[in-house]
Order: sequence, then C-alpha cells, then structure tokens
Amino acid sequence: INRKTVVHFNEYKKEKEKQGVLGANHSLIEKLMALEADSAENKSTFVELSAAREKFMKALRDRRANPGTRITCGIPEIDDTMNVGFKPGHLTLFCADIGSFKTTMMVNVAVNIHKLHGLNVLYIPLEMPADEIITKIVGRELQLDMHKIEHSDQLTDDEVDRVDAEFLKWENKGSSFAILDMAERTKVSTIRREIEKRISYFKPDIVVVDYVDNLIPDISRAGRNDLELNDMLEDLRKMGKVLGFSVISAAQLARDALKKVQDQQPGKQ
Repeated sequence: INRKTVVHFNEYKKEKEKQGVLGANHSLIEKLMALEADSAENKSTFVELSAAREKFMKALRDRRANPGTRITCGIPEIDDTMNVGFKPGHLTLFCADIGSFKTTMMVNVAVNIHKLHGLNVLYIPLEMPADEIITKIVGRELQLDMHKIEHSDQLTDDEVDRVDAEFLKWENKGSSFAILDMAERTKVSTIRREIEKRISYFKPDIVVVDYVDNLIPDISRAGRNDLELNDMLEDLRKMGKVLGFSVISAAQLARDALKKVQDQQPGKQ
C-alpha cells in the first residue's frame, strides 16, 4: 500500500501540469480510495473441510428454522429461472439487442421489488437523466403515456392531481426508492464510493446500474474489451457482496451473438 501510494503521488505531480490542481486532486482521491477498497477486500480465509462441520451445521439449522425471504420481482418468466432470487452479493445481468427496452425492464423489476418486499432500491441511470426515469415510473404506475407527462400541457386537471397523489404514496413508505444521477461515463469504483458516502442514512438492498456499456474500466486493457467488461462485472458483484446488496444491470448483446442463440436447437439456448 505504501509503495502504491508513493507511485500515485508521483503521478499527481505530472497530472497537475496536464489537468490543473482540481483535476489532479480528483484523480488522486479516486486512486487512494480505490487502494483502500482493494486492501479491505484482499483479506483471505483458509478453512479445512474437516473443521467446518460445527459452523456449517449451525448456519444450516438457523436457515432451516428461520428461512429467509426469496426476493422476487413478480415477473414469472424471470423469477422462475432464478433459484436464489435477487440475493445480496449476486449480480443479475439482462443482455439484449439495441433498443430492446433494457431500461424499461430494469425499471419494472426495480419498482416491483420495492413494492413487493418493501426494500430500499437505488437506481443509477448512466444513459438518461433522473427525470426521465421518474417519468417512466410515474407513467407505469398511473398507466399514463410518457409523452403526455413530458408535454404536460396535454394532461387534464385530474391527471395532474393523480401524478401529485402518486408522489405522496412514495413519501409514506417505510423504505425508499432513490435515484443517483451520475456522469454518463463513470467507473464502478466511483459508484461504490458514492454509495458508501450515503450508506449511514441510505442502505440499499437492490442497486440497479443502467447499464454496463456506459461504464469505464478502472484498469485499461489495451485491445481487450472482453477483459475490461469481465473486470467491471466482477467489480459490480464484489461491490454488492461487500456492501450487502443485490446488483442488477444490463449489457448490449451483439447481433451475431443474438443470432447464434436464436439458431440453436430448442432447449439448448
């Protein structure tokens, strides 16, 4: 840690000349906080199976006596394929073609989980502003056309009152649905720090990152987008595991990959 810190401070001097003091400061803070996170995660545990019986059986009996609630989203086609549901420490990834309603799917899943289980949900839109996500949610709940909400002069007085009443419903809940508006291109480490800054007063159970293709890798792997994507997905999963929430995201599926899936024999997909 000490060696890497010295390296970061040496880089700071060069970056200050290129980016100015504020830019260099921001970069240095990111690097030092990432270093702190890495050092916290690198703890290891060694367990011999012969010595694991007592602890394992206690946990097994506790789970049997107090079965945890399986977090579902109320969409059978999704819930029936997920044995553990949206469990903390797990990453659920929706893969689909361009323009195939990935955001709409994730909004539906997130709102359903919040309403069904009363859990705290954090939605992080990296492709559109928070206002558009709120419009999607309000339109969905009231069955109102999003176009009408955006062009509010087309709404009737009754519809305006219904929108206002919908917000009052969300205020009077024991749990929260929050939206974290961030830069369109950001890193998983930056998202994690933003969550950690607020975790004392808002501890999410579900975090939705919309979506993976808008993330920037912490470590650049020249010419290997596949490795960069793998790193980012692993970082998302680790973030959920360390901070105790389930992560939901999406990724754009290439047309050739989609065709390959569609061309497979029934039952092989």
